[in-house]
Amino acid sequence: MAMSLRERKKIKSRIALAKSAHELFLEKGFENTTADEIAENAELSRSTFFRYFKTKEAVVFPGQQERMELLRERILSHEEAHTPFEAVCLGLLDMGAHFMERREELTAQRRIVQTSLVLQSKQLEIDRDWEDVIAERLLASAAQDAENESRARWVAGAIFGMIEAVLREWFDGGCRGDLVHMGNEALNILVHGFGGGEFDRKQSENGKERRR
Repeated sequence: MAMSLRERKKIKSRIALAKSAHELFLEKGFENTTADEIAENAELSRSTFFRYFKTKEAVVFPGQQERMELLRERILSHEEAHTPFEAVCLGLLDMGAHFMERREELTAQRRIVQTSLVLQSKQLEIDRDWEDVIAERLLASAAQDAENESRARWVAGAIFGMIEAVLREWFDGGCRGDLVHMGNEALNILVHGFGGGEFDRKQSENGKERRR
């Protein structure tokens, strides 16, 4: 079904505002740019800006809520045939493919975020949202008690920390690498350990004693 003229105009206005904002943020800095300037540069009104974006931060992270829902949907799509941990890993790899399709948009976003402490703080909030979704899905088939909740949050933090390190390397490399392959390798290391073995504190301490 073809979009109406009104829908096409809304999409065009949203794209124009986002492009205008990114240009001005890179030129003047996030804190030094106003919503009025963004709207004027896009040849639109201030009220139009706030119709599409509630805050200046929102224009830097467009579609963030939709992306969180996509993450949840991708994990859910794997849950019937896999363990919760496996479903989370597969869902994150699906998101890696999604990121690769949007590498130019995400690269521009990262450049802007790195120029502003306000945006870096907002990015941390978004990162916590990702961890929350991961922990939520890890807990989906487990008893909802304090012990399991703590374990789910520990694992979610470990998974997201690994993914964050992979994303940093991917961005630093100009987004030229295969993000899905990098993510898969990282998650395998998380599961099996850097040396491929399991860590046992008692065995490790006993081995240390024997080496003395």
